[in-house]
Amino acid sequence: MESKIKRNCVMFIMIICLGNILTNQFKKSSDHLTHANSLNLIQSTSTGVVSNEDIIIQTGEAGMSQADGFNGGKLGKMATGKGERVSSTKVSFPQEFSNTPIMSHGIIMLDTDKNVNQRISVTITDLTTKGFTVNFKTWWDTKVYGCVISWTAYGKSKKEPLIHMP
Repeated sequence: MESKIKRNCVMFIMIICLGNILTNQFKKSSDHLTHANSLNLIQSTSTGVVSNEDIIIQTGEAGMSQADGFNGGKLGKMATGKGERVSSTKVSFPQEFSNTPIMSHGIIMLDTDKNVNQRISVTITDLTTKGFTVNFKTWWDTKVYGCVISWTAYGKSKKEPLIHMP
């Protein structure tokens, strides 16, 4: 029993490392892109999937809608600095889970006006086996031009494993 626990812990650490490697590879390949273009790409392509026979861990990045922030010289509702504002982004998992996964997320990029306080709240809602919604919320006079999160979802696999672990 003890060796099975150690094996699962080592496997989990390896999976987290692989998720970080996938995320960093994407960042390296998109360094030449403009800020606006990279936000669009992050929303749609930065995901990774690793699984064994029982579990699946998926990672990715999701950004605030460009139309709500800074878009080619035009300011969206998040960049106006007036009252409470929310920008929502729907994310689909690359591979469906068999049950609702456990999720973790954190801000990895925040672009705001330097002349006012930074206020941002990022929450996950509508979590299902197929995906979730990221809500970027700001208030008062804060101006948010862009925000990107990194996310990790962990749960039971619905499909056959992509990588078989001994």
